[in-house]
Amino acid sequence: MKEFLSGLLRMAGKTILREFYRSTVPYSARTPQSLLTDADLVANDVLIKRIGEEFPEEPVLSEEDHKQSMPGNDWTGWIIDPLDGTSQFVMGLPVFAVMAARVLKGAITHAGVYLPVTQDIYYAQQGQGAWWNDTPLKINGVLPQPPIVVIAGRGKKQGLPAFSSLQSALFDLEYKIKYIGAHGPEACLLARSRIHGVINPGSYSWDNAAPALIITEAGGFCVSPGKDTFAIFDRGMIAAVSKNFLEQLQDIYRRSTRMI
Repeated sequence: MKEFLSGLLRMAGKTILREFYRSTVPYSARTPQSLLTDADLVANDVLIKRIGEEFPEEPVLSEEDHKQSMPGNDWTGWIIDPLDGTSQFVMGLPVFAVMAARVLKGAITHAGVYLPVTQDIYYAQQGQGAWWNDTPLKINGVLPQPPIVVIAGRGKKQGLPAFSSLQSALFDLEYKIKYIGAHGPEACLLARSRIHGVINPGSYSWDNAAPALIITEAGGFCVSPGKDTFAIFDRGMIAAVSKNFLEQLQDIYRRSTRMI
């Protein structure tokens, strides 16, 4: 499966890079905060076609077809994000990824995140670990001071007031706050212990599935916001390098959302 998933993501990544190195990248808006390019659509077609050839009985849930109904908890299939970080891609910033995860009866069993510009691939298999290219990943769990926490776009449910409250709470604790804007690269950095926490209040299953397995198989922890466990089809994800720090971030998130 590792060979298949690596080849799949690299194939889609090649199509994306051809668009990335153009002088400008035309785009349209799915919503004011979500852009769409030809690269999203071409990579989507590549992924779906190749998965269909290898796993013809397994459906594919994609960001580019997100109007389809969410599957049930015992679902088997694939979850893909053909171009994670489209806004960064459009601006010419090399912080974007191709992501895919296989789900078997509701559990994420295999996941990959490919960074086309650096040609790095991150892979995880349920119960077997995670790798950065050929290097095993193991989060050290050490929390330096100040810890680096990446926060992502606010979810519609919480809105701007809660997002501002969350930001303020993290600043008050003197955490180092950063914004990356692509869920896959965030997860890869956490799996390498380069950052220490991630709060994504409004992300979707195609944003979360592959990152969640890579983080947990590397020894990290993740939950759905406001809950004690992670569920694939819930909105949002909070992740951290240690269980204690995850609980701190969860508490900060809960208090922030209650303040509005």
